[in-house]
Amino acid sequence: MKRKTLIAISLAVCFAVSAVILAGCKGKPKLYGQAISDKTITPIRSIVMKPADYNDKTVTVEGKITLECSTGCWFDLQQDAAVLYIDINPSGLAIPQKVGKTVMVQGTIKIRENNKPMLIGSGVEIK
Repeated sequence: MKRKTLIAISLAVCFAVSAVILAGCKGKPKLYGQAISDKTITPIRSIVMKPADYNDKTVTVEGKITLECSTGCWFDLQQDAAVLYIDINPSGLAIPQKVGKTVMVQGTIKIRENNKPMLIGSGVEIK
């Protein structure tokens, strides 16, 4: 009888410790690439409206992934009604499929040949 009680208490303690550990990990963002050094968010709308003002500048943007490459090397990021193309492949990065998730991305703005901006991402933080 004593042995069964000891086993039951041990199992209860293990489950409790596991629950605390898992609860602590749940809210932690997942980082891909470099750590985001400046968490000041630049509005995507500002970049889209005046891309030349941001060309070759490092910015941090935040929004929801609306479209993603099947290998995770690029995605469209939407904030309100504005959408920005994010390419993380040049930095050697790829993320798992996260359409609908909110992410923060830091990188350098480049103007594409169609005069539309894109961000070459160096760090992605998935919330």
